[in-house]
Amino acid sequence: MSRLLFWGIIVLTLLSGLALLGYLLLLTPPIDSTGSLNVPAIILFFTGLGLTAAGFSSSVAAVLHDQWPGLAGVKRGRPDRLIALRQGLLIAAAALALAALALAQQLDIAFVIVTLLMVGLVEAFIQSRA
Repeated sequence: MSRLLFWGIIVLTLLSGLALLGYLLLLTPPIDSTGSLNVPAIILFFTGLGLTAAGFSSSVAAVLHDQWPGLAGVKRGRPDRLIALRQGLLIAAAALALAALALAQQLDIAFVIVTLLMVGLVEAFIQSRA
């Protein structure tokens, strides 16, 4: 994957997620006129949150991989950009899981720790299989 294509995907993902979150937070109420949750707005919020988290964390991972290639599982040389995308998607999945737990009012520090540990274990497993 070329560097320009990678950063284009990251910027497009980040900007679309931010635009969707901005639209929802400024113009759409989370509770409709009957007093119940506005389910389409909640689904779009989670979509925007996932896009924003994936774009931001993938860009951070790519910058960190340039400085420390060992974070991508590469001993020498330049790591593949797809590794940063994969790590960004894992962080976005963790952010979505934590946001869903917070919405259900079930979020606890134990869930946060276990979720972050699971993301680390999945990434370590994927790197060991590559």
